[in-house]
Amino acid sequence: MIHPLEQLRHSAWTPMTVAGAGFVLAVVGWPVTAAVYGVDPALAMVVTVGHSVAAVLAVRWPWAGLSLAIPAAAATMLVTTAAPATLPWPWPVTSLIAHCLTLAVLAVCHRW
Repeated sequence: MIHPLEQLRHSAWTPMTVAGAGFVLAVVGWPVTAAVYGVDPALAMVVTVGHSVAAVLAVRWPWAGLSLAIPAAAATMLVTTAAPATLPWPWPVTSLIAHCLTLAVLAVCHRW
């Protein structure tokens, strides 16, 4: 009998679901980072898309996804340092969710 995580790891739905979630997080996170945190829109796009692409990369290549997620998290923290004190610094919520998505993909789809 095949273990359920093995089925999930080899399912065609896994990369499509992660790609869809990454797309939604990029589309929502980009304007949130730019408008709420006052980050330049081009820079907000780069850091937000970096987080989202890390989750998609992690489905197939775990080290590539992890290698992109860490600098994307650091870059997000750096660009949001000028945010007002009332905001949940250092990460916008969408970036935190994208980082958690990457970690969940790494935990479920790959062996350590």
